[in-house]
Amino acid sequence: MNESHSESPDDSAVSRRSFLAGSAAGAAVFALPGMATPAAGASRPRRTNAGRGPRVAIFGGGVAGLTTAHELVERGFEVEVFERNTILGGKCRTWGLPGTGKLGRADLPAEHGFRIFPGFYKALTDSMQRIPRPGRGDTVFDSLRRVDELDGFGITVSTSPDSTLPIHLPTNGVDIDPKLLGDPAYLAANLARLLAFLGQLGPQLPFELADFLHKLLIYITSSWDRRYGQYDHISWWDYLDAEHKSRAFQMVLIKGITEILQSTKAKDVATLSTGNIVDAFLWNFLGLGYDSRNALFAQFLDGPTGDTWIGPWVQHLTRLGVRFHTGQSLESLDMARGRIGSARVTDTAGTRRTVDADWFIVATQCDVAEPLLTTGQLLAAEPRFEYIKDLKSGWMNGMQIYLRRSPEAISTINGPADHPWSNSAILLDSQWKDDVSSRYGDGTVHAVLSVIISDWANGEGTTVVGKPAKECTRREIFEEVWATYQARFGTFEPTFRRDDAVVDWTLDPAIHWSNGDHGTVTSNTVDTWDKRPTGPTAIPNLFIAGDWIQTNINNGCMEASSDAARRVAQAVLDASGHRGTQVPNWGFYQPPALEPLKQLDADRYRRGEPNIFDTSPGQPGPLADPRQVVQGAMHRALREQH
Repeated sequence: MNESHSESPDDSAVSRRSFLAGSAAGAAVFALPGMATPAAGASRPRRTNAGRGPRVAIFGGGVAGLTTAHELVERGFEVEVFERNTILGGKCRTWGLPGTGKLGRADLPAEHGFRIFPGFYKALTDSMQRIPRPGRGDTVFDSLRRVDELDGFGITVSTSPDSTLPIHLPTNGVDIDPKLLGDPAYLAANLARLLAFLGQLGPQLPFELADFLHKLLIYITSSWDRRYGQYDHISWWDYLDAEHKSRAFQMVLIKGITEILQSTKAKDVATLSTGNIVDAFLWNFLGLGYDSRNALFAQFLDGPTGDTWIGPWVQHLTRLGVRFHTGQSLESLDMARGRIGSARVTDTAGTRRTVDADWFIVATQCDVAEPLLTTGQLLAAEPRFEYIKDLKSGWMNGMQIYLRRSPEAISTINGPADHPWSNSAILLDSQWKDDVSSRYGDGTVHAVLSVIISDWANGEGTTVVGKPAKECTRREIFEEVWATYQARFGTFEPTFRRDDAVVDWTLDPAIHWSNGDHGTVTSNTVDTWDKRPTGPTAIPNLFIAGDWIQTNINNGCMEASSDAARRVAQAVLDASGHRGTQVPNWGFYQPPALEPLKQLDADRYRRGEPNIFDTSPGQPGPLADPRQVVQGAMHRALREQH
């Protein structure tokens, strides 16, 4: 077994209203849920040359930076992107493991983590449909593979050393009429479909699953006022009363949703954030709220992210006129007459240069932007930057384990849900169209197990390393992860029992214990909505893009980055007086039939009353039949309406 230490080429409480009102271009930002959203433009501007236009400097070459560049260059702006790493893509970048490619094959591909594209993603997939990918379909969007296109797709979850659960996802649409969801019996029957799916989690959870559906019913019928005014202040852990639930419930429906799907902590993350994700997945699960080209549950790229998406994207933007500068870190933004006059960047050798532009956009991670924005003249000009210090980020980093053969008895998505490090993984070769051994490495690697470690500080390893991941060496992290997979899945998967199963491995080189560069992900913790930037700032030509600003989905993910970038691009267009096509954007799906209940809830919230479903006709305790719960609560709501 080889031990890979190869580095990649990377060297590396204000109210919501007052926040918006304090931004000079606040009116330009797209409306958030509950507010009117401009209609998407029917036509797509196509810029074919670099021409002279307003100059934009974007700092950060991840999804947010690339999306902002895409929207602005198509509308005639001169765009330059500065990225501190030598590879573009941010957390979606792909690099090769140096020296591993033999006999004409490419080096083994490595990434920050794996990519999942839920069916409710719209902003991100819109951009993908506008990126050509010659030889692999018309656009990058054609590189996405639906769940029903993957042989043997499924999820395998280990909830304890003695318990492994296979979970089968639906791959076909559900015959549902969204106009009937306001009817108690109809809504109850369709929520019961979710109960049948969750019933795969084990016979020990029937009463708790009904309670979970009850809580879900409360959230999906809550008004936007209640979501932002109440649920931003309650953690997902407390909302589900997790302290009094079984360990299996905690592992799958609490830890599984927050730490694996969101890479955050259930005791810290706001119900506003996790509730929005669960809400979006619910309608997606029931066959609503997704484009006909998207998947019912999710889609996956058919090859490494750099080959199938980021690389073609950068090439396309370059052809449109975007100029990219890698290995360039933003050092300062310098004020002049109440605006940003220039910026300074530093390359990997320490050489500084001045960047001039008309508009400046910070599209870096929150923890990178914070020290730049919260000092000196910038903070004096925009006091709300002080609140950025209260936003939290956490480590979430990937490890690739290159295997000699592809596992057959383990599903595409898998993981030991109860492990303190919150490991989850995807078998990438099960998604890719090209055979791994023929295209990458030396021909001995046939499968790639891409693992994400979400909790680096709050739990000790339990298999071979008895300490938090943050305190481990790279080698110790690999040993704990691999030994855990052997222990949990080796009893029924021969690949994990072989001594020579692992050909190579690598841990995300963005992790540098010494200098604090960890490849972090924003965590949308309680009481932080009003502290998040909106995009425009009080400095007229400075904007902030990234998944950590206020977005529809309110979650650190690719869709939030795309959403944020579109808001910022439109704000720049408005501030510059541009009169062309607007930047389209979308909120996530909400059934119109539930709007009367949400209006009822808005009235109740203003009166200081709970959601109509947040009242139990009996004494507290487990709820046996979710259909009775839904129907009973719905009838009470209808009586109140009339």
